[in-house]
Amino acid sequence: MRSRMSWAIGTGRIGECSPRTSSVGAVMDFVFTDHAKQYGWGKISPERLATTWQAIAESQDLDPKWDPNQAFDTSLIPDK
Repeated sequence: MRSRMSWAIGTGRIGECSPRTSSVGAVMDFVFTDHAKQYGWGKISPERLATTWQAIAESQDLDPKWDPNQAFDTSLIPDK
């Protein structure tokens, strides 16, 4: 028998679960993304990092030419 959570996630009927389970289910689309499937959890494509840095730099009035690779280290994150 499937758990309430796996049933809810599998059917897209998150709202029918308990509040705690639906909270977990609500973030699943943000964790299990096509990007995560392609690059692996915690990994980021060069294009995504550049786009993210541009948005951060603009919103925080930071140098948009600064290289975010200086601060983003994936050496301890396992491969997919």
